[in-house]
Amino acid sequence: MEAGHPLVGLTGGIACGKSAVAAYLREKGYPVINADRVGHIVLTPGQTAYDQILETFGKGILTKNKEINRKALGNIIFNDTKAREQLNQITHPPIAQLMEERLLDLTSFLDSGKPVFLEAALLIESQWRSRCDQIWVVTAPKDQILQRLQLRNCLTAEQAQSRIDSQLRQEERLPYADVVLENQGLLADLLKQVDLALAQLEVTEN
Repeated sequence: MEAGHPLVGLTGGIACGKSAVAAYLREKGYPVINADRVGHIVLTPGQTAYDQILETFGKGILTKNKEINRKALGNIIFNDTKAREQLNQITHPPIAQLMEERLLDLTSFLDSGKPVFLEAALLIESQWRSRCDQIWVVTAPKDQILQRLQLRNCLTAEQAQSRIDSQLRQEERLPYADVVLENQGLLADLLKQVDLALAQLEVTEN
């Protein structure tokens, strides 16, 4: 509970449908903090993490505009566990700080009791897990995830699989789930599950 507001963690593997759930929650008026978008901020020029990343991974990951090419960086870290750990050590502290600031800003003007959602792929692995009043896990069939990731990110099957393998397996997230949202491919069915979870959340908090 954050200043009288339930904090709900929304997580799941890459390309499982988290973003669709988060977008629907926003449409219904619920505030959603997106950890990935916060992560984009810490990668921008002028940020301490930006300089540390260049020192660690070299200037070969920069675009012509001196911005970090996230795809180039991803090609490094998704195939190298040590490199991924180095990146996490650099980025996680400033990401956590920015998320704290956003959470404080949100809870300062929201009506008391209104839930705040935190969308984060690495929620289970992070300190935020213990802060959440509920954790919602989005799942999807493995073949569907692989296909969606290939199409969405223009990746080969091997590249897509390496990104999937870099995260927790779905089975490893489920023990932490208060709510499981099963994405079988039909958006309407997924959103019906979200509505049910929201109704149950309201009952629980009241």
